[in-house]
This record gives sequence, structure tokens and C-alpha cells, in this order.
Amino acid sequence: MWPRLNKKLGWVAFSAVIGAGLAWVLWREQPRAKSDAESRVASEATNRQSPDGRPTSPSRAAVDGLLNFLPQRFAAGLSQDEVTALLERTATALLEGPRSDAVAALLAFLDRGSNASTGLIFKVESGGKLRSAPSLRVWALDQLGRLDVGSAADYSARIYASHDSADEWAVALRNHWREAAPSGQIEPVRRRVLELISDVGWASDPSVGFLEALDLSVATLAWEAVPSFERWLDSSQPAALRGGAWVALDRLTMEVPGDFLPLLVERKEWLRTQPLLRAGLVARADLSVKRERMAVESYLQRDDIAHTEGKRFLELLPNVSATVSYNLATKARTPTPQHAARLDRAALAGVREWLGQNRFSRWSGEFVAAEARLSESVASAVRGGFLPP
Repeated sequence: MWPRLNKKLGWVAFSAVIGAGLAWVLWREQPRAKSDAESRVASEATNRQSPDGRPTSPSRAAVDGLLNFLPQRFAAGLSQDEVTALLERTATALLEGPRSDAVAALLAFLDRGSNASTGLIFKVESGGKLRSAPSLRVWALDQLGRLDVGSAADYSARIYASHDSADEWAVALRNHWREAAPSGQIEPVRRRVLELISDVGWASDPSVGFLEALDLSVATLAWEAVPSFERWLDSSQPAALRGGAWVALDRLTMEVPGDFLPLLVERKEWLRTQPLLRAGLVARADLSVKRERMAVESYLQRDDIAHTEGKRFLELLPNVSATVSYNLATKARTPTPQHAARLDRAALAGVREWLGQNRFSRWSGEFVAAEARLSESVASAVRGGFLPP
């Protein structure tokens, strides 16, 4: 971080060191009252043009200057709109010069440890990018991930070296995942996700970034996280943590139900304290898929499944509800009306078959109710053209 200087001498020094680079951000901001020093720097930028009249691209030194000056600008106090505009213009400046210069400047900035709060929330947009970041370092990690997947993934190791910021870990995990996923080398990412989840301090007061990072447990199929998620669902835990655990479990089920549901049914200790949630997860099964149907049949034959849980399962089957959001690594899975109708028809066929089998006699009353409900749903889907007759 630049040292605090006498105001007049400080601006002269900055002009000599970063020249037009600093103004690359300043001259793009919305009109506002400028100090004499800012006006001089902005004038230098507008006068430095290529022969065709367009501003020249920022050099490496200028990009360094842009990033180094951000903490001081933030310390001076900015509105959220000003913060957003400043970061957007800095991101644009990073793209206007050689990409290698921008990457090197971001790495140097991160290495220096400079930081400042932005006053913004950790918010994910399409493609796992950040729409807004709570700190300059989180923002810089996101920008690095946009510019160079390899460098961003490599830098994740630096972030993992300490448990200073769950938000930084979230972006580091995303960056690491982007390089690992195409080659299938996801085990190192998975280990780091489990390390994040095991941090009691982060979980006791979860940041938005920590909760968003749980999406990487879904992407890496981190089954080992299920017991932690179950503990987090306890009513004594923070509401945000309970919500994050519920979403993570639900999306683990939806991501690969053919793998997850057999495990969930087989491991009787999983979600023992959350039977109705377990019922809802098992109800996500597609009964037209043999592996999923077999898991459901094993579930219905378990002697530890209470009547209230089994009843809830048959009231929800097939469970096609979905939470829709942008995620760091995975895409939200939202069933189409046609797909939902197909699941209804498969569930109806399964329930009708089970009705005649003695091994499921315990649930005969619930089967009758489920058959009536599913029959109407399928008939409605046929009338609506979502299913063939």
C-alpha cells in the first residue's frame, strides 16, 4: 500500500510514478468535483493519445498504479455507486492493455497484501463471476480468474496457506475448479472444500462467500460433507448456515441422484436427525432410472423409517421443486414442465406396482393417496400437451 503523503507532494509523486495510469480510472468516473491535482492528472491522460486520436493503452506501470491507488481511494470514503463505477472502470482498464501486464499487476497487488473493504456484498452472477465483491482482494482474485485460468488456479495455493478470509477461499476454490474440472483432477479441490467446511470459526459466523463456496462441495461431489451439513441444520445454528446446508444437500442430490441417493439410503446415520428433509431428498428420485428406483425401494423397506417420514416421502414423490440462482461452479437444475410430467408418470407406474407387493404393505394407505394425486397430475399433463396420451 502506498504510504500516506502530504496532499500536495503526494499528488506530485503519484503523477511522476504512474502518470496517465492513475487517470485511466479517474477520467472515466461520473462527473464530480475534482481537486486541482486530479484535474492535472486527468488532463495528462486525455492529452496522451495515439496518432489517430484514441487514448493509448495503459502500460504495466500504469496498471500497477491503478491497483495500488485503489485502497487509498476507498479509505477516502465512497458511495456504493462510486465504488461500483470505480471497480468497473479499473476492470475495463485491465482489459485495454496486454493481458500479461494485467495478470502480472494483479498478482503483484495480491502479493503485497493490500486490501480495503468495498462496502459491497459477495454476489455471484452468470458463469460464476462476481457481480460485486466485499473487498479489493476478493475483487482482484475474481479479475485474475477472468483473465488467466492457469495463473488464478496456481495462486489458489497462496490463499489456502492461511485461513484469513472465507470469501477469498471461495473465489480461490472457483479458480482452482475451473482448471481442474476439464481434466477431471478434482480431488485437490475437493480436499480444500472439506477444509473450508471444517473451519469452525467460519461456520459459526458464515460470510456470504463461505455459503457460496458450499457450491464447490456439490461440484466436487463431496459426500463427506453430509455429516457437517446435518450438524448445521440444527436449530441452534445461525439461520444463514442452516439455509446454506439445506441448499447444499438438495443440490448434491440433484447433481447426481443416481450416485447420491443409494449412499443416502445405505448410510442410515445420514440425516437421522432430519427425517423430513431426508424424505424430500429421496423423493427426488426418477423411478424410471433403475438405480434410483432400487434406492427408493430399499428406503421404503428400512425399519428405521418412521411413518411420518415415509408419508412425507410419498406426498412429495416426485419432488421437482428447485432453487434457482447463479453459482460459483454449478448450474441450477430446473426441470421443464415436460420433464416434471415424465417424472410424475414414472412415479405413478412405480406406486401402482408397489401396491400389489407384500413387502410394501406398510405403506398401502399412503400408496393409495399417492396414486390418486399422481393420476390427476398425469391426466392434467396429457391434457396440457406435456405428455403423450
